Formats: sequence, C-alpha cells, structure tokens
Amino acid sequence: MSQLLTVKEIAELLSVNPAMVRRLIKNGKIRGCNIGGYKATSEAVANYVKSREIVAAVVAK
Repeated sequence: MSQLLTVKEIAELLSVNPAMVRRLIKNGKIRGCNIGGYKATSEAVANYVKSREIVAAVVAK
C-alpha cells in the first residue's frame, strides 16, 4: 500500500521547493488531494518521476 506524503516530504524527495510540489499537484502532474494541505501517495510521486525519466530519454535521443 502506498504511503501518503506531505508537500514537504515530496519536495525533499524531488529536491524542489514546496511551492513547486503544490503547483504540480494543482496542475495534475502529480495526482494528489487537499486534505488539510496537499498530499499525494508515494506511488503518485513515483509515477511522476518515471514520466520525467521517459521525457528526458526521448529528448536525449
């Protein structure tokens, strides 16, 4: 089962600031919800990272 992560935890994992994480969730790049603050599952964050890796691989070709 996926763990529910806070904006701060996600920001630390992705090495970005919390405002960026909130923007990614609001824009639907990371699937999350607003339950007393934005949160997302570890699975949603992993899916975002995978999608970024695919884009980077295509651009590198």
